Amino acid sequence: MPVIQRSIRVGWRLRVFFTEDVFAPQNPILRDALTDRLPRKVLVVLDDAVAQAQPDLDSKIQSYFAATGGRLQLVRPPLDVPGGEAAKNSRTLINSLHEQLHRHHI
Repeated sequence: MPVIQRSIRVGWRLRVFFTEDVFAPQNPILRDALTDRLPRKVLVVLDDAVAQAQPDLDSKIQSYFAATGGRLQLVRPPLDVPGGEAAKNSRTLINSLHEQLHRHHI
């Protein structure tokens, strides 16, 4: 049986941004990185250890998105999820995240 062989190239563009205090309203890095298409819906998922270590982070995130003038739409308050390797393999957590993405049409 004859065989057909072809080379297929797949390109992937990866951009890495460096910043501090990403959710400060005057910091444009996240807004500019996400606004290649307007408006952009955003679901923020936080490791629960990060959320506990920075109790004001939730309000900072919501204030940041409110200050974008509608360019970025935070579809719900930040979602805290358990961290660590076990969470990465949790079907329940993955299904929950998929459900959020589906619910908000992201």
